[in-house]
Amino acid sequence: MSAVRSCIFSAKCLQDIRTDIIHLSKSANEIKYGFYLQYRQFAEDIFHKVSEIILSENGCNTVELVEVYQVTSRNNIAVLNKLYHRDASSKLSEIEISTVFNFNRELSNALESLVQSAKFIKLDQKEQETFDTLVEAKMS
Repeated sequence: MSAVRSCIFSAKCLQDIRTDIIHLSKSANEIKYGFYLQYRQFAEDIFHKVSEIILSENGCNTVELVEVYQVTSRNNIAVLNKLYHRDASSKLSEIEISTVFNFNRELSNALESLVQSAKFIKLDQKEQETFDTLVEAKMS
């Protein structure tokens, strides 16, 4: 049940940014379009990695799944830092900045939820607890 809930939340996050995805993919603004291209590739990589984990007939390595989760979290922070340090705010309107931040947050939530669903599908209860402990420890 938890895996389904996480998958639905991931899908909802993606649905929420559908319009943002369309606008970013068609943007003439190089910052917005570059952001879209970078995040599209990153999201594809994470989706493929999680799909491989879920579809694998072998067991799942808890540490590997934690690393995928951590990559999604670190990417979210890295994107925000790039936006702040690139002086992007001077090249984007308030609405554009808001759109990019919303897109970043929702896509990060979608990817993290997808990893969580893989956790519920592939790991037993003890491994799930280990996953949670490792995620918390690495977030501190």
